[in-house]
Amino acid sequence: KVDLSGLASAPWRWAVLKANSFQAEVLHIDNFGTVRFNITEAEVKKAALKSGQAVTLAAAKTTLTALLAPTFAAVKPQEPLFLVDSAKLLCLAINQGNAAQTFSLKVGQKVSLSWANR
Repeated sequence: KVDLSGLASAPWRWAVLKANSFQAEVLHIDNFGTVRFNITEAEVKKAALKSGQAVTLAAAKTTLTALLAPTFAAVKPQEPLFLVDSAKLLCLAINQGNAAQTFSLKVGQKVSLSWANR
């Protein structure tokens, strides 16, 4: 048994889903520049986001729109995409590129992701 009283809370909060948007945060940036958000695959499904749907990210220094895709191969080289990674978290990446650098995103940064109803 694990003594639950000794466990610490995560140092972040999960994203907030409102109508057609998430208020989220950058959790991690990997060595390839893939940006991981505090949005779980379950939340993506709850939001009814589907593969091929356009998602717009707004952050302090940038606004961009990219498709939600199942894999990097779904977009051309150097194109951005949103995808759910192996940790079941939503990410922003660039096929054969560095999304964090290209879009000036940092760990801890607040972002908004929005989409139109389909």
